[in-house]
Amino acid sequence: MHQYLRAIGFSKIESYSGFKYALHEIVKNSDVVQGMELIPGTQLLQISKDFAVHTGEELASDEGYTVGVSLLAEQEVDEDTGDMIASPRISVEHYFPYVMDYSIPPFRQEIFVQHHIQDEAYIGVLDLSDYSVIFYLQNILNVRKKLTSSKELYRESIKKGAVSVEGLNAVRLSALSTSGMVLMPLYRSEYSKSVEKHRQVTNRKLHEQTVMGNTRAVEKLVESDMKLNAEIHNRLPYDDILTIVDQSLLPIGIDSEVYEIIGDIESVKVCKNKFTNEYYYILRVLCGELDLPIAIHEKDLQGMPERGRRFKGTIWLQGYILD
Repeated sequence: MHQYLRAIGFSKIESYSGFKYALHEIVKNSDVVQGMELIPGTQLLQISKDFAVHTGEELASDEGYTVGVSLLAEQEVDEDTGDMIASPRISVEHYFPYVMDYSIPPFRQEIFVQHHIQDEAYIGVLDLSDYSVIFYLQNILNVRKKLTSSKELYRESIKKGAVSVEGLNAVRLSALSTSGMVLMPLYRSEYSKSVEKHRQVTNRKLHEQTVMGNTRAVEKLVESDMKLNAEIHNRLPYDDILTIVDQSLLPIGIDSEVYEIIGDIESVKVCKNKFTNEYYYILRVLCGELDLPIAIHEKDLQGMPERGRRFKGTIWLQGYILD
């Protein structure tokens, strides 16, 4: 997770020791603090700090964005009252950078959550019409509180892994990137756009029917995939792959939330980290059913991003689940 700090303007901080001063700033001047009791005498905290330079209008509305760092820490509290003691000891467990664009509507669908294998964190699973996406949860404590509120649900999450939590059916997705390039757009007629849109809508309906056990819907989805694969195979000897595939989202590596993406750039924001004074971009990228704000350092992006061009790069997918 540390490597993605450069995506939001911390490119010169290469180790945990170099980030300690910023962690002190997060704890001392935090924007959001949440807490819950782990065991008597110990409280788990999620502390977040926004490092983006905003205008007054953005802060006063829901159309702005936040870019910052969130950390999980354990804090000593009075065992009898649960109140903080005079000089509490705060032990940082882990931290991660995040980006959120409130102008992008949330994706509304049933979400499964699963405990992360490495630390006190969770991942979410979202089933789309053509594929499933896995993302790292930004609001860790919100989800943990939901799980621990029901002992049966918490035991089920440990035993089965991914579980569905009642009330968690909307998510704002976002991503961070450490490597990307700008591609020129592909010409697509209005007819081809409408055909692709119709295919997505049809596949989503078929996917919903497969969940209900409709075997004919499964057959139609397989037929659609086979037809698409045949079209690609026929064009490969004559066309470059980037002229055939205009959008894609492929998982890579051992981290389940990391993807290789190709998508259309819808908008570009040039942003500044108020702690380091470094500049980075927030690219709004459309890829199939996904509408993603992607943060990337200006040094890590090859080419000039503009609306209508395409973005190709490696991303770490995140999500903020709404109640």
